[in-house]
Amino acid sequence: MRRAPIAVVVVVACAGALAGGACGPDLPERMWRSEHVRYFSRAGDDSVCPAILDQLEEHGQVIADALGIQRSIVSYYKFDGAADFHAHSVCDDVADGCAQNSTAYTPNGFERHELIHAYLAPYGVPPALLREGAAVALSCDRFPRPTGSWRDAYAADRLSPGREVYGAGGWLVGYLLRMFRATWLVNLYGKVASNATADEFARAFLERYGFELDNVWAAAISSPQMPMRCP
Repeated sequence: MRRAPIAVVVVVACAGALAGGACGPDLPERMWRSEHVRYFSRAGDDSVCPAILDQLEEHGQVIADALGIQRSIVSYYKFDGAADFHAHSVCDDVADGCAQNSTAYTPNGFERHELIHAYLAPYGVPPALLREGAAVALSCDRFPRPTGSWRDAYAADRLSPGREVYGAGGWLVGYLLRMFRATWLVNLYGKVASNATADEFARAFLERYGFELDNVWAAAISSPQMPMRCP
């Protein structure tokens, strides 16, 4: 495979930090870059090398082809282990990784879940059931069959110990990607706001898919196994 073009950049610390003041999160400063990826890691972190850009470029293209979306530039901040991540990232204290806009933050060298968020960020910020569901289904995470309604999961806290919204979202989105056009999912992604009520979400779903969400949910969780889409 042709090696992606690479540039190494060292970002100088901000003046406030040099003076002993706070300057926000302490993000990794070593940068490798390719056409669609800006990859940051610690200067002393030897768990990754520039060849990771080839893998990330291929992954981004595979997901773009699966969803029918355009490639955009994503930034990826790889911290040097969990302790570095929890001490210096922009994520919630209880999160193992996160994405903000088209930027992923994680202690892992290649974190598919957060990358899905970054790829889809230009298309909208929908409710967690759809947002986390897309990341679960397209990163091939596995969750037990949901036992409640989609409304139960919709109302659940995204950071709850049971992670109901992740499992339910993964079953729902996996089914949608299996049974319908992927572009419909992207359209719905941008159609409904993150703070939409359950009824508003159901109406937007009906307008886009032409089916009642209750019926599609029943079909999704009746599958013999989790209906993943693993491109």
